Amino acid sequence: MPIGVFSAAIAYFVLRGHETKTTQQCIDGVGLTLLVIGVASLQMMLDLGKDRDWFSSNFIVTLAIVSAVSLAFMFAWELTEQEPVIDLSLFRDRNFAMGVLITSLGFLAFFGSVVVLPLWLQTVLGYTPWLAGLATAPVGLLACCRRSSGRTCTG
Repeated sequence: MPIGVFSAAIAYFVLRGHETKTTQQCIDGVGLTLLVIGVASLQMMLDLGKDRDWFSSNFIVTLAIVSAVSLAFMFAWELTEQEPVIDLSLFRDRNFAMGVLITSLGFLAFFGSVVVLPLWLQTVLGYTPWLAGLATAPVGLLACCRRSSGRTCTG
């Protein structure tokens, strides 16, 4: 609590005079609705899949179909929309597309190892949950650290 109050106070004093003008913008309601339905269905499918025996359950199959159809329609809709929720035209830039792909694969590997490693330690090597947590804690701590090169940018 004290850290949060301190951070809020510092942010208030530093950013107090630096407000930017706000503008009213249109929201793509159809695209946003399709995105919410698609992502919510996908998340529910992934969360409940193990408990309901994955695709043996009609509910999980329905969630997968709703997610796939909603996201497919959302992508098709966003390509033709004047002010899309997700501006897919950004992916025409090769550098942006490769940056997103590489960042996604890096986070997939990182979070995959954070999830799979403790389970492997417990099921295969017989670690207790406490010992598996202690063994994998440094991996989580590495995410908090950032290496600085010591160089400063001028421009």
